[in-house]
Amino acid sequence: MREFLQAGEIHGETPVTNCRDGSVTLVKDIPELRAAQEEENMQPVRTSIRMNLQQRIRDLEEALMDERRARESAEGLVEKLEAKLAEITRAASY
Repeated sequence: MREFLQAGEIHGETPVTNCRDGSVTLVKDIPELRAAQEEENMQPVRTSIRMNLQQRIRDLEEALMDERRARESAEGLVEKLEAKLAEITRAASY
């Protein structure tokens, strides 16, 4: 749990369930984690790695969609130009 605190995945107000008796306690109320919580409070707030990765994935997916749209548009333009070229070639061969 200390690692989760340090990584910013959880904080003092995060509820924790004891798997033995089913009781729920806030992280800030667990004595063994008080030192880790104090360290967390002294450090600047960090976003979790998971959040950073999720944002990066969203950015990459958006960039991919933009590239796909541009490719499809270019393919459509190529088809029109090829049709026009074929038309010109036919007209020139008569």
